[in-house]
Amino acid sequence: MTPQDWWTLPGPNGFTTALARDLITKGVAAAKCPRPLPEGLHDAIRKKLADEYVVDTVVFDASNLKATQSPLHEMATLRRVSGASIGTVADFLENPDLADVAFIVEGISADHIQTWSYLLRAVMSERAESPPAAGPYLLLLLPTGWKADAEKRLLGQIGSRFWRGYMSSVDSFGWIAANGIRVGSGIDERLALATSIEVAAWSPSLLDQMTRFNLDDQISPTGSLELLSARRAWPYPCWENGLVDAWDDIPTPHALAAVAHGLWSDIERRIWVAQSKVLLPMIDSARRGIIRAYLDELSKHASPSSPYTKKVYDRTIKITDPWSFEWFEMITLLDGAVPLSHLRIMKDLKWVRDSLSHGKTIDKDNIKNLCEVWEEHVLDLMAAPVNGWDWPRTGQTLRMTVGPSGAGKSAWANRQAARVVSSDSIREEIFGTNDTPRNQGHVFRMARQRMAMVLKSGEDVILDATNIKTTDRKRIATSVPPDCSIEYVVIDRPSLGKNEDTRGTCRRPDRRASPDFRCVDHGMPRW
Repeated sequence: MTPQDWWTLPGPNGFTTALARDLITKGVAAAKCPRPLPEGLHDAIRKKLADEYVVDTVVFDASNLKATQSPLHEMATLRRVSGASIGTVADFLENPDLADVAFIVEGISADHIQTWSYLLRAVMSERAESPPAAGPYLLLLLPTGWKADAEKRLLGQIGSRFWRGYMSSVDSFGWIAANGIRVGSGIDERLALATSIEVAAWSPSLLDQMTRFNLDDQISPTGSLELLSARRAWPYPCWENGLVDAWDDIPTPHALAAVAHGLWSDIERRIWVAQSKVLLPMIDSARRGIIRAYLDELSKHASPSSPYTKKVYDRTIKITDPWSFEWFEMITLLDGAVPLSHLRIMKDLKWVRDSLSHGKTIDKDNIKNLCEVWEEHVLDLMAAPVNGWDWPRTGQTLRMTVGPSGAGKSAWANRQAARVVSSDSIREEIFGTNDTPRNQGHVFRMARQRMAMVLKSGEDVILDATNIKTTDRKRIATSVPPDCSIEYVVIDRPSLGKNEDTRGTCRRPDRRASPDFRCVDHGMPRW
């Protein structure tokens, strides 16, 4: 894309829109801009006036104007209007050959302030008596380096637009998208793009350069910035020389000028902002995913009837909802109840969160480690707040067997056409035996995961477990979308019949509204 395309983005376009509106409604407008001017400004103003107001634009360089020359005469001659026909300000304003012309005036000398001041007051006086239905229009791009009283003497009551803070990260993201660059799915790709945008800030040319860096240099750009900065001599950055602007409301120097003058803390701040924007929401999503995965265990430690209590300095905080647990509580409470690999992951994520929360950036080696951990382990722990959001809706059904051990649940399940997820089989897979006193949380977490994978494929599944406790059934039921069917198959036969072929069952479609449904079967088929 060309520099002109930058001016179609919301921030820059907002500036030219406001400037053009001032000019057309008042006849005279002024703008304070740094030097050199923002790239493409002349063309942007020209296009805005032509497209929206059908007004031609002429640039008038007033820097070479002699004291004996009339500004109005010289501007008129640029449109092949004889200076002899311009005897007064009214002649200039009423000339039909100048009716649809806007003059962009640049280079007004401090020595000629009085001349231009008289001219502007005369133009404004004429405009007050006859508001501008057509041109000519005067747009002054004010020089830099003037004291406030000089500008006030020139403009009087004419207001000016200040080119500052019009560009933001919204414009940078729009520029990236318009250039066909898409955010990748991996942490490293998202970090690379976010860091390029934060570091380049309001400079589209630097942004273009940074998006051509390799991935590692985008994530950790300091070395590449040093090389680019050394290619020219950078003046100390200020607004007037165009090397500082407000970006997302923060005064932000051009990154290469900042490097040239040792302003490394600002570059670090921008890298930290990028990392915080990308990583902190992801880490919090991981926190919620882990809580969801181990909700059965964490719920033992926080409830309205039995809150978790912690001290923070002189304050006592009570947590009644396990979703409110932070990393420290999760690591403490899940120690011994989860695999060691998951505990290490939680500690790694806590370290990243704590570092960013204290304003510290994460180096590229730790970023690489985080990417590997995230892809290999954390994604498996993540869960969407909308259950089954990516499942096909094929009418798939979850059937839960309900009944005591030995009632014949497995025998019934194995005769059905649906796929079976058995808690007994998972227990043997993990512990090597079906009779173990160990914590069964991991068994049923794995059972729920496998059950969900079958439903996600669009097939029916039978969860073969006792499922006698109401809390167990509710936990399983809440892991299934409410628009998918759940059926409870309740088997509770006399001990004499438990050793016989289990033929009788009871099936009843049921939703979460009645999770405590009981149907006692004594061997007679119910359907």
